[in-house]
Amino acid sequence: IGASGLNYLFGLGQNAIPAGGIATNFNVTALRDVQLGMLYLDAYDGILHSYLTTANAADVTVTSLMINQTEQLTSTFGVPLSCFGLFSKDEDMKTLAVIAPMNSTVSFTIVNNHINPVTVSGHFFALPG
Repeated sequence: IGASGLNYLFGLGQNAIPAGGIATNFNVTALRDVQLGMLYLDAYDGILHSYLTTANAADVTVTSLMINQTEQLTSTFGVPLSCFGLFSKDEDMKTLAVIAPMNSTVSFTIVNNHINPVTVSGHFFALPG
């Protein structure tokens, strides 16, 4: 096992996104080689003080996911945040199995079409290298 075998989580941080179709970007640098596995994203409603459910998490979309300058999404419409939530059943879609070399950038854009501001946070589970 190489250095990537020491990886467990690849944190993405959190960003507050105002309501009304506003987009925000996440940019994270890999500190060492890592194979990115399952992506988990969640959104917290700043007005209702609760996490978005599967139904209203569709109002928040991932419109870009770039790993080391390569776009991972193949649609111009984006993917609902609910697809990357804790209760999403689609394990295959959430698991990327893409290697991010040391010092590469993982970036993604999220658009909030929900009626309230949200705070989005998340991480990748790393796969053994």
